Amino acid sequence: MSRLDQKISDFVEKHFPDLDYETLLGGNAGSDEQRRALNYEYFVNAIEVYNIKRSIDPEDAKRLSTGNTQGIDSVYLLLNGAFFYIPDKDETSDYIEWTTDFDDFCKEHALIEATFVFVQSKSKATNLGNFNVFCNAVYDIFNESENPLKGNPKIQTLLDCYSKISAIKGSKINLDLKFCAINKDLRQMNELKVNWEKEIKKQKEELKSTKFDGVEILFRSGQDYEKKLDAYNSPNKRKYEVGKITQRFIEYEDNNTVCYLGLLTLKDIIALLKNDDDNLDSNVFFDNIRYYEGSTPINSRIEKSLNSSANIFHALHNGIIITASQKHYNKESGNLEIEAFSVVNGCQTCNIIWNWYEKNSKTEEDLEKYKIPAKIIITENSELRSQITEAANSQNVIKSIQLISISDNAKMLQKQFADLRLDKRQEQLIYERLSNQYPDERDYLKVTTEIVFRAFYSSFGKEPHQVARSYGKYLELKLKEIDFLGDDRNQIPKYDVDTYLLSSLAFNYLLRFLLSQYKSIYSLRHHLLLLIFISLDKDFYESPIPKKLNEDFSESVIKTVDDKKEFEELCSKIFRIVISKMDFIVDNSNKAKPKVIPKSYYTEENTKKMIEVFKSEFYPNDASAKTNS
Repeated sequence: MSRLDQKISDFVEKHFPDLDYETLLGGNAGSDEQRRALNYEYFVNAIEVYNIKRSIDPEDAKRLSTGNTQGIDSVYLLLNGAFFYIPDKDETSDYIEWTTDFDDFCKEHALIEATFVFVQSKSKATNLGNFNVFCNAVYDIFNESENPLKGNPKIQTLLDCYSKISAIKGSKINLDLKFCAINKDLRQMNELKVNWEKEIKKQKEELKSTKFDGVEILFRSGQDYEKKLDAYNSPNKRKYEVGKITQRFIEYEDNNTVCYLGLLTLKDIIALLKNDDDNLDSNVFFDNIRYYEGSTPINSRIEKSLNSSANIFHALHNGIIITASQKHYNKESGNLEIEAFSVVNGCQTCNIIWNWYEKNSKTEEDLEKYKIPAKIIITENSELRSQITEAANSQNVIKSIQLISISDNAKMLQKQFADLRLDKRQEQLIYERLSNQYPDERDYLKVTTEIVFRAFYSSFGKEPHQVARSYGKYLELKLKEIDFLGDDRNQIPKYDVDTYLLSSLAFNYLLRFLLSQYKSIYSLRHHLLLLIFISLDKDFYESPIPKKLNEDFSESVIKTVDDKKEFEELCSKIFRIVISKMDFIVDNSNKAKPKVIPKSYYTEENTKKMIEVFKSEFYPNDASAKTNS
């Protein structure tokens, strides 16, 4: 499953938990392909609503759907920029109420500019035939001839609206067609526009002939909708306003990216950091490399300058960098409003300023005396925002593995840990994606990116000897190959993100058990993790890393780990085999205190030998049922 597929699946599960596939798809309800297509349709509808209302409204998203209308998935109406869904024409109170609201709106506005928006979302085949079917269906709705489409109750309401708006003197009616291909990227969609140029021009002319003032045919890719989804999913949902932006900042714009360079006052910084409850909003640092590190020599110098150097504070410090995915410029006030923003460089400075502000009684006038350099970059491109974060922190001493933590796959892993429920253990493990992200949480509940790396390559990577022997060099190699939490050439995760989740979940509880009862063999922890997975699937070692994990296998791992007694009994059985049967790894001459033979576990040869011995002991009759991963 691609990263976008996973995001869409998670989105639909969250916002449309009661989606009735049986009713909506009938005999096709059992088809994964048909379900995926319906998910895409509802996802696109929801994002269309979000683009207008700046919030997700599942009910409105459902109302956009045209049902089984050939060639058209969704339709809605904009009146002077206000959103109106199109209901079925019937005798219900909902329809009567909607009609009243529509009529009242038209009466309250002397001039009406309406835009009818039609959407077709393709989940697989995207060709000129699909495009023409879409355009022709819209044309058939508005031309003079009779056709079956006009018997659709939703289309009847739409045509009533068209007639009413047309009757308003001076009204303007536009038509937008959005042809959405989730399986295409921006480059591919641009190529389609070039290749279909003549047909697009022809369709626009024919559609305009049905008495529209303006016709737009818009092409949208999966990336377009992913950008909007990333903005919606941003932990920081607040909006932040920078006053008099053109007077205080220099603006640069290029390739859908806008950059502002200027100065913010400490009054601005406090407003940036303060949430609706007047507390420090840690979500502001979601896309940073690391969280606040407390009292350090550098941080102490920043605090000292706050107490003594108001007039030259801006000259003493590098400043902060803010990225955002959305912006709105108010021409009347001259203010810039940004949304889904994050401080990607300057986390330490911001935290010190906040702590200083809380300890000292400062008026707004006092705060405005302090200024700090700021760069504000607005782009919907999440990959570019990650590159900005990396470049902004290149002057700092940053471990290479910390840079991986800002990747989309790392953020997806963080969400999966947050969604994971261990019913029996009654614990919530936390993926501490960023350095010092959860300082108040107990260490044994935190899974760091280093732990994820060690766990993944010891188990699914099948190379515990490499991780144990030379972690640093092996890490460098895998990061250079863009293998760890990386994507393939098609921007699809190389490995199912669940592989990272399951391996680090099992590793966390393995480490805790080893430290409590088996410290003498702790140095074999990477190999022992691999043996745990082999105990759950006899052919695990021989199987390649899966693109998509088998659900039964995933459930088996989680169920085993969640049951403390079952997990520890399994571990103890594995440990006993290692201690008693693997004298090439463990010196068991002193039964009371077995010792791991130094460096014996550093070679691939001994890893394979361990697995061979283990399987002969754990599966003596070679008859255990297996679950393919």
